[in-house]
Amino acid sequence: SGNCFTPLLILVLICILSTAYRFFRGFFIGILVLSESMDQYVESRERIRLSVLHYLLQMSSSCKISRELYPAQAYITMRQEQKRFGTIVDALMRCEMKKDVGFAKYIPAIKTRQAIRMIATDLIKDLNRLKEEGVLNEDSPWPHLMRMMRGRAEVVIRVPPLAIRDWLYTIPWIKQICNSENRKKLVKMLEKVMEDGNANVMTYNAHDLIFTHGRGMFFVCEGICKVREWVIGRNVNDPNPTGWRHHSYVQQGQFIGERNLLLMERNREDKFHVKWPRIRYEAVTRLQGIWVPEDCMRKVIGMKEHASIR
Repeated sequence: SGNCFTPLLILVLICILSTAYRFFRGFFIGILVLSESMDQYVESRERIRLSVLHYLLQMSSSCKISRELYPAQAYITMRQEQKRFGTIVDALMRCEMKKDVGFAKYIPAIKTRQAIRMIATDLIKDLNRLKEEGVLNEDSPWPHLMRMMRGRAEVVIRVPPLAIRDWLYTIPWIKQICNSENRKKLVKMLEKVMEDGNANVMTYNAHDLIFTHGRGMFFVCEGICKVREWVIGRNVNDPNPTGWRHHSYVQQGQFIGERNLLLMERNREDKFHVKWPRIRYEAVTRLQGIWVPEDCMRKVIGMKEHASIR
């Protein structure tokens, strides 16, 4: 009848809209699931590739070549080839790191897995030797537990990142502060500055130059930075890369521009020491960090505990 037609039409429209909504929702959920699956696939391939390189580097460095097995010249050749192989693998790892800074987050998990494997393998060897000597019973559960621990290393995919406070306690010049209370105060002050909502978080792309202008420090949260020292006798503005000598790498949890602390109480008329070289900081990968301003550095100097900086 005409009285039932309108409610029936409304009910049909509601069913059609509900079905369409479910289809659309399922479509977008499917896209998200597919995207996550692709990301996991890419991550697994990156982890496998970097794990193989780490394993090759570890295997080449731990391989022992005995003089008794080879003649004198053959021994020298083997040692040279082993060193070259390690250099090639290290270069391949650096090339992979330069492609994407995302590799950096896999390194702690890879090293954790390798450390668990190595520790468990060494413990199993020691336990087997104790069994042969009769010190350990044959039905002892320890070898089985060590094998379980080695098996659990394979499921370690990610390692929780350290907090800024934990990174700060690993800084060499902070660890050298003898007074534990002053060390805690310094770490707490730096942590407060870097975790503040108004903290200046800066990002650099690969091959970008990082300038401190002698007025601050840069805490590396993610990425790798190359530190180069100017060779005395060359023009500092010379584009030729041979004018800059590679010094070291700065990685996650380290500071760039620590030596600027020594400039805070220095007059502009004061001349630099002959061993005070010009330093250039260059991002190797995409680099992200927190800028520590000059006023915070002056507070650090006010604690009179910066004498251990080199």
